[in-house]
Amino acid sequence: MNNNKLEILGKEKLNKNFFKKGKVEFKHARLFNMSEENVINYMTYIASSNGYKKPYEVDIKKEFLYIKGEIPIMLVAHVDTVVLGTPALQHDETRNILWSSKNGLGADDRAGVAAIIEIITSGLKPHILLCDGEELGCVGARSVVKNIGAPEVKYIIDLDRRGDNDAVFYDCDNPEFEQYIENFGFKSSYGTFTDISVLSPYWGIAGVNLSIGYYDAHTKDEYLKINEWQKTVDKLKIMLKNPPSEQFKYIEKKYPLYTYKTSFKDYYDVYDYEEDDYYSSIKVTSEDLASYLGGNKQDWELWLLDNKEFVEEIIFTVIEDYICGHPPKNME
Repeated sequence: MNNNKLEILGKEKLNKNFFKKGKVEFKHARLFNMSEENVINYMTYIASSNGYKKPYEVDIKKEFLYIKGEIPIMLVAHVDTVVLGTPALQHDETRNILWSSKNGLGADDRAGVAAIIEIITSGLKPHILLCDGEELGCVGARSVVKNIGAPEVKYIIDLDRRGDNDAVFYDCDNPEFEQYIENFGFKSSYGTFTDISVLSPYWGIAGVNLSIGYYDAHTKDEYLKINEWQKTVDKLKIMLKNPPSEQFKYIEKKYPLYTYKTSFKDYYDVYDYEEDDYYSSIKVTSEDLASYLGGNKQDWELWLLDNKEFVEEIIFTVIEDYICGHPPKNME
């Protein structure tokens, strides 16, 4: 197969079959071979070496690291990966791609951590938050909101998105913020869940997840396009040097799906159950779900937002239980 054919296929779907082995030149490559705890320890060292003032907020279980900065913007990344074993790093110099010849790479989300280190070693001092356990359901982010009050920042940037120019806002429906982010060369896209899905609603601060150059996450074929990683880093520097004067607020998106809406503050207007005109508009809250099915209010709020295809079944189960045990007043 000739090189032109490889290039065409490579643009469509790059994988290890097209990558060249070579000496790793990426200056943050050491991050990919560190444990989660060592990544957090390394970040504290980098921060201290670049003028950040202690104390730092470190969870006792090392589930998160928060370092207060001088620029009122927070950068977020997670230290855990899904890689089993140690990556065998390779650098395709022709394409400027970092990859692993065995196991996986772990660019989701060591690429985000690397970007933060690149930023602070350039002399910029944003707020920094590293979370562990994102791949297990945002464990670190949940610990953060339980232990740290809302930071004094204008908005939050999560660096945990594939591709080169995506901006994912999840359930933050703030058109002004979206336009602001797009002005830096990003394009609005869609995603399911990441740490800001927990942080932004709790703190009331708008957040966005930006592309950081990795592809094929959660597979052994994962790779990092270093040029795209650098492009996002360059945009971040511009954003950090020109923070907005006012904070962008988290505005919750409403979902007119089926006959319910999801809301952190309002009722889940979930199901109109009618039978011989005896029942009408039974409303179920996240507290109700926790009471009937276990768990807690916050976990059910997040689950509902991330599993909309299962909501009707769950809600119907709760409503049936409610009807059997708690008939409406006009039936008593």
